[in-house]
Amino acid sequence: MFFKLLLTVACFLFLSCATLSGKYERRDDWPVYEIPDDASVIETKLENGCDYVKVIDAEFPLIFHLVKIPLENFSVLTCMPEKIYEDGFVKAQKTKKFSRRTDSYIAINTSPYSFYKGLNPIKRKDLRRISGVYRENNITFSEPVAKYASVAFYKNHSARIYFSQTDEVEEASAEESAVLTVGGFFPLVKEGKKTGKYIDNKEQQTALGISKDGKTVFILVVEGTDFEKSRGLNYSETSDILIHYGVWNALMFDGGHSTALCIDKKNVLSSAFQRKVPLSLGFIK
Repeated sequence: MFFKLLLTVACFLFLSCATLSGKYERRDDWPVYEIPDDASVIETKLENGCDYVKVIDAEFPLIFHLVKIPLENFSVLTCMPEKIYEDGFVKAQKTKKFSRRTDSYIAINTSPYSFYKGLNPIKRKDLRRISGVYRENNITFSEPVAKYASVAFYKNHSARIYFSQTDEVEEASAEESAVLTVGGFFPLVKEGKKTGKYIDNKEQQTALGISKDGKTVFILVVEGTDFEKSRGLNYSETSDILIHYGVWNALMFDGGHSTALCIDKKNVLSSAFQRKVPLSLGFIK
């Protein structure tokens, strides 16, 4: 009994704060972030017409990554997990492993989720339940949640952000149904402006935005597990960066320790840690 209690406490500490390090603590009086003129900006041309920008602001400090993806240059997008169970759970997988399994050129984590709470310790290790919509190839694997946003991808190489996941279901017709729909958390940007609904905690963040014509996807990943290198941002500051780069509509995916970005099957974040997540989004050449 004592051993079981000790194991539970250890798991809680690992899941909640094991990767948080550095001399900084979360503070409400940290200044609002604005991209400074003297930040180190590394711009890279990737394959298939993608642009990659890494910004390092040593003063704040902050590190963020932005990838600009023309959808017309990618033939396939997928979130398909390794295994889906009948009871609504999926087998979780690190985004890096997902990118290798699916041969994705660019991959990020997506939906929020809950952990398996059953008595079987083997299942508990890898099972996650998706919180929100996930639909691929006309099969619905997880139902929409009205208070959360989603992104839908279409056959004509375009994408659309829905500010409520139930809107996509109501508006779609058989002729224009999405080939892939995946949910996130709350919307960030609507028609080039902040939505005004924010969570203030500075965290590691994963966000997805689209251009006004829906033909270009913007992936923004903000680092924030090691405060000595990067403090993370809140929703409002994340929105500011997306708008700065020309995003028209955007939503937040799951952040914190779930945050991941892989390019050409390699982790590009400073931390090597990746949590197993139920869904990652892969752009396949």
